[in-house]
Amino acid sequence: MEEPRTVENAIDSDQLENLKQRIGDAQDGLKEGREIFMGRVPHKTYSDFMDLSELKFCEDYGMTLAYLIEYYKLNEDHKQRYKALEDRIQSLEQRLAQTQSSSEDEKDENSKVNALNE
Repeated sequence: MEEPRTVENAIDSDQLENLKQRIGDAQDGLKEGREIFMGRVPHKTYSDFMDLSELKFCEDYGMTLAYLIEYYKLNEDHKQRYKALEDRIQSLEQRLAQTQSSSEDEKDENSKVNALNE
C-alpha cells in the first residue's frame, strides 16, 4: 500500500527546511506585530476598506491592502493601454477620413472627364 502524500515525502529535506524557515520567519513577523497606522482616513473610505476586508479577506487587513495596491497597479496599466488604443483609433479615423475625401475627389474628377468626353 502506498504512503499518503505529505509535504515531508513530496520534497527533499533541504526544501523542507527552507519552507519551515520561511514559515517561522512569517510567524515571527506576526509576533513582532508588524502594523500600519493610517491617520486622516475619511469615514466612508475607512468603512469601505473594512467592508472589503471583511467580505473578501476574512478581516485580513494586510491582504486587503495588498489587493488594493495590486488593483491600483493594474488599473494604471489599463489606463495607459486605453490611452494608446484611443490614440490609435483617432489616427485611423483621420486616415479613413482622408481616404474617403481623396476617393470623393477622384470621383468628381472622373465625372468631369466623362462629361467632357460626351
